[in-house]
Amino acid sequence: MESVQPKYVPISTLAKIWGRSRMYIYRRVDMIRNEGKFNEICMQLGSQQILVHVDKFETWMKSQNMKWLKGYNNENQVRHYQ
Repeated sequence: MESVQPKYVPISTLAKIWGRSRMYIYRRVDMIRNEGKFNEICMQLGSQQILVHVDKFETWMKSQNMKWLKGYNNENQVRHYQ
């Protein structure tokens, strides 16, 4: 029998899943909030309790990586041709 994986987890659990510190995850949640996507990816249960949707967080992280890679590649191409 397969175990059921929760969709929403606390930040401390997400930090363990990603192998990062809780502060790293909190900073990413702040970035998500600044982009206006907080309600799509996270749930605020109280003043201190935030749950994060694991799959949506992973998708967001991948999109951030692609933005960084595209910016990095564009900078290198500009420097290369100057």
